[in-house]
Amino acid sequence: MTPRHSAPRHDLPTQGPLHRIGAALCMIAGLFATILTTSPAGAAEGASKTMLGFYYDALGPLYGLLFLLGSITLLAYAIINVFATRLGAIAPLRLARDFAARLDSKQLPEALELVREHHSMLGKLLAAGMSKVASGGYIAAMNAIREAAAQHRFRLLARLNLLLIVALALLLLGVLATADGLTGSFLRVTQSADAGRPSQLSLEAAASLVPLRLGLYLSIPALLLYAALRNRLPLQTEHAIHLSDH
Repeated sequence: MTPRHSAPRHDLPTQGPLHRIGAALCMIAGLFATILTTSPAGAAEGASKTMLGFYYDALGPLYGLLFLLGSITLLAYAIINVFATRLGAIAPLRLARDFAARLDSKQLPEALELVREHHSMLGKLLAAGMSKVASGGYIAAMNAIREAAAQHRFRLLARLNLLLIVALALLLLGVLATADGLTGSFLRVTQSADAGRPSQLSLEAAASLVPLRLGLYLSIPALLLYAALRNRLPLQTEHAIHLSDH
């Protein structure tokens, strides 16, 4: 924690990933809108039902409600984790510059108040280091910084793991609903008068596979997002520690 060096301004981008995530979400939303407003292939002749209506009938009220609540929860955790793990929330360069400026001007109480009131990881690290530098020196300050970084990273990982749990729960819900639907479909086909028609059997099977398809649609992007956010978190933590040291 040497006060003479200004914070670097070029290590990692702050807004590029968010723009790419927003563009990807818009493309996915447009794709889903196109799919859900078209008629399903293999639907009965003369039927005007869209894919959305076909999905609703295939899921039923119980699984439809569970998938709706799960989708909303998954989207909420995805947005929360994207904004919580971005570089501007972990190691804002403006905070580093303001803190360095106060140290250079010997405004130690103002610098300590600045980092204590900040909610970012960098603010927590600087506050932990400032609390130890006077009594224990540089080594004690860096140990306090690394301990605070580990605690803050643990909290971020705990929140990020909720995204993983919801994604896996939706995938398993799709498997359960598909098994339930296949069992009921074979029973209905066996007991109906159209049991020998291949079209009836294929339509029942297609409807039974809808929950699994929906579970995969929801869980695969969420799992990819989880892996991306988890992999970049150590780099951003080390970047925050590097800024605290300078």
